[in-house]
Amino acid sequence: MQDAINWFLKIIKYPLATLCAFFCFPLFKALLSFISHTFSVDLAVYFLLPVIGTVFLWSLVPGLSGSALTIFGHEATHMLAAILTFHKPKGMSIEQDKGGSFTYEGKGNWLITIAPYFFPTFPLLWMLIDLLLGRHGQFEQWYIIGFGVIVGFHIAANFTQIHSEQTDFKKAGYLFSMLFIPGSNLLLIGYLWGFALKGWSGLGLWHQYISPACQEFIKNILNHVQQLF
Repeated sequence: MQDAINWFLKIIKYPLATLCAFFCFPLFKALLSFISHTFSVDLAVYFLLPVIGTVFLWSLVPGLSGSALTIFGHEATHMLAAILTFHKPKGMSIEQDKGGSFTYEGKGNWLITIAPYFFPTFPLLWMLIDLLLGRHGQFEQWYIIGFGVIVGFHIAANFTQIHSEQTDFKKAGYLFSMLFIPGSNLLLIGYLWGFALKGWSGLGLWHQYISPACQEFIKNILNHVQQLF
C-alpha cells in the first residue's frame, strides 16, 4: 500500500502543483467574496479576533516562533502525513529555538515533506470535537473562540517555518513548493472560514464560491485566447 501511494503521489505531484498555481487567483477572489458575503459581527468577535490576536502574539513575543509548541505542531503534521500514507513513525525530536526532526520507515513522499505548510492538523482535531460532541448554546461561543486561537496558531506556525533555508522545500523541490503552497493554503483557509461560519455544512458552502470563480477565470482566459487568433 505504501509503495502504491508513493507512486500515485509522485505521478500527480507537478500536475497538482500546476493546478494550484493556475487557480491561485480565482481561489483568492473566491475567498474574498466568501468572507465578505458571510461576514458578521459575531464571527469577527468570536473567530477572527482570536485568529488575528494569536498570529500577532506569535509574531511579536520573543521565543514563541521557536517554541517547543510551534516545533511540535510542525513535526506532528509530518507524522500525521506519514501515518496517512502508511509510513511507520520511528521517532521525533524537538529542540527549543533550534528545530526538530521526525523519522519514519519507508521511502517517504512529498506530502510528508510539505504537509506542515498547508495541512491544518490542530484545527482538524478541534473540528473533530464538534463532530463528536456538537456545539450548542453558550458552549458554541467558547468553541469558536478556541477554534480561532488554534487556527491563528496554525497560520503563525506556518509562516514562521517558511524561509529560504528551509530544508523541507529543498527536499520537496523549490519549484514545487512555490507552485503548490499558496493555492493549497487559499483552499484550506476557505474551509476553515466555512467551518467557523456553519460547522461542517460550511465546507460545502465554500464550494459554491470556488466553482463560479474558477469557471469565470477559465472562460476569461479562453476569450483572450480566441481574440489572439
